[in-house]
Amino acid sequence: ACDARSLPVRERIELFLQVLQATAHAHANLVIHRDLKPENVMVGAFGEVQVVDWGLAKVMQRQDGAAATASGR
Repeated sequence: ACDARSLPVRERIELFLQVLQATAHAHANLVIHRDLKPENVMVGAFGEVQVVDWGLAKVMQRQDGAAATASGR
């Protein structure tokens, strides 16, 4: 997507930061993607990033043994 749109470095970094934010959000909720690669990152018409293909994702357990919830608690 970046090459097709001829995005400058700054805009590419901004997209990458969105991927990092999405990944951090998942990790905060104890979800690990396990197949993060360029093919699983989509960029919308307005520059919004979506991380897709969560088929190999794993829901981790908290240290107290409870499964993660949507809020990560």
